[in-house]
Amino acid sequence: MKEISKQQNVEGIARLLSTAHSKMQKERNDLKMEFIIKREALTCKECKDLKNYQPGHVNNKKACLVEKTKGVPS
Repeated sequence: MKEISKQQNVEGIARLLSTAHSKMQKERNDLKMEFIIKREALTCKECKDLKNYQPGHVNNKKACLVEKTKGVPS
């Protein structure tokens, strides 16, 4: 009887840890997505403000300039 009880406890703990791990992974992914969105918004803001231009932003500047020129007749 004690052996069955121990096995049930182990299984319960395993489910608890698995559930906790899944929730932590989801929260981590949500935070990553939030960070990416904020970083992209900041990058485009920096591209619009050429005073903050730094050599490392060359690729992002090009992307923002393309975005700015959409809808502008050529």
